[in-house]
Amino acid sequence: MRYGDGMSPEGEPATAVKNLVKGLPSPPRSQRTSRFQGEDRAVALSELPEADRDRVRAVYAALSELDRRMRAGVDVREALVAFDVERVLQLARSLGHAEREPSEPVRHALHDVRGGALSSLTLMASRQLSRPDSNGARALRILAADHLKVMRNALLELDDERRAADRAHRVHLVDRLAATLERVASDRAQVHVECSFRGGVTTSCMELGALDRAALNVANNAVRHAASDTVDVWLAPIDGQTPSDLRIVVANMVEQAQARTLDSHFGGDLSRLFLEHFSTTGSGDGLNICAEFVSAAYGLPRLDDSTRLGLVGARIAGDRFVAWLHWPAVA
Repeated sequence: MRYGDGMSPEGEPATAVKNLVKGLPSPPRSQRTSRFQGEDRAVALSELPEADRDRVRAVYAALSELDRRMRAGVDVREALVAFDVERVLQLARSLGHAEREPSEPVRHALHDVRGGALSSLTLMASRQLSRPDSNGARALRILAADHLKVMRNALLELDDERRAADRAHRVHLVDRLAATLERVASDRAQVHVECSFRGGVTTSCMELGALDRAALNVANNAVRHAASDTVDVWLAPIDGQTPSDLRIVVANMVEQAQARTLDSHFGGDLSRLFLEHFSTTGSGDGLNICAEFVSAAYGLPRLDDSTRLGLVGARIAGDRFVAWLHWPAVA
């Protein structure tokens, strides 16, 4: 991660992307009187089919033990052998298939349990088993801790004692989010983060879990569809706001065939991706979850208010697919 003015490792980003970002509207002030923590988006573990409940508990237990071992300084390879990457992957991938049509809240919760930071964590774990290093060990600690927060944010009755502790007031600086996003990766792409924002972005671990759910869905979408080996993320303040909301912009190279597919479905209104369940490779829930969380964070009554006001959105700029979201300022 570098703190600077938005320069990518290869040089200056495409002018089209820079102009797009400069032209984004400033977000409205949040209408909420208290910080959004995702509490009204959680579902009870007992609402899940029994088979999914057992699998979720098993994934959470494995992650908790990995987190404990990594914090205790156990050798990374030893910790990962006990973690059993393949078993955790199999459990996660099987979630959501126990009944034909789960409710949307259940489907969204299971989507983020399968995704979130878990996909990047399991990829990193597989690499570390063959070639452990100190940077990889730190990445595992960050990703494990964050995915545990995501799971507790999404599911009541999973670990209510820790969930209650997550609600305690604690300001998290932008560095924590940047460290998580920089470790998002797929088999063919990884994230490069540029951060010109300074200061706090959330006021509790529970809110950090909510922001993670919003931001990781956009970043995971980018690395999954990237036509190159790098996805660029910018964490930036809003000009003229003090304190400033956080703007997160994610850009990935897009193939012409992908651009044509998007154009045939949405024309010039790619922000509808946040409102509709469209995907060529998955459920299409990820961007919809992001819009839900951002709308709730700003106290908006309708989901489409988030796209209408530019709080979330997407466009093609040059040869890149660019998506963005905002999060309210921490006073």
